[in-house]
This record gives sequence, structure tokens and C-alpha cells, in this order.
Amino acid sequence: MVNFETILLILAAGFGVSFLVMDAGRLMVGPAWPQTTREWQGNFRPVPMLLALSAGPALFVAALWRMWRGGRLPVVDCAIAAVIACAWAGCYGVLVLEGVAFLGRSVA
Repeated sequence: MVNFETILLILAAGFGVSFLVMDAGRLMVGPAWPQTTREWQGNFRPVPMLLALSAGPALFVAALWRMWRGGRLPVVDCAIAAVIACAWAGCYGVLVLEGVAFLGRSVA
């Protein structure tokens, strides 16, 4: 049965792992952190692709926060992006909790 506490646990696990991977990547890579000045330039190299795959919700929330603080994102778009980020983190959270259950650990 999925209740409110389970949803919070799933979101916490999804965002937690995502931010952990993003911060660990920043610490390991340092000044070579992938930066792009244009949206379609340099995004299909292996490191940014693996980073987006493993830390996607955290990168999405960081970009959302940066755009919202810069005033370039309307409130409606910000709300839609927040729902998408939560759904994405929820998918990661389910994977994390299923992995923990597969290892024989109890989450509840």
C-alpha cells in the first residue's frame, strides 16, 4: 500500500541519491565539470551523458533553480518543471528502494 510516508521516502531516496551522485561527480571532476554555453553543443559526450543519466533529477533541479532565480522562468513553467523533477526522482527512488529490498534489507 502506498501512502504519504512511502511517497516521501521514495522522493527522499530519489533526490538523495541523485544529489549525492552530482556532488560526488563535482568533487571528483573538479574544474573539468561539463559546461555548455549553447544547448545543443557538447551535450552528447560520454561524461555529460553518464552524469545526466545518473544525476538527472539533481541537475534538473539545479537548472530549474538557476533559471527561476534569474527571472527567466514563469511560475507555471516552474511548477510544471517541479512536478517533472519529482516524478523523475520518484522513479529513481523506486529503483533505490527495490535495490535495497533485493539486498534483503527492510526499508519500513
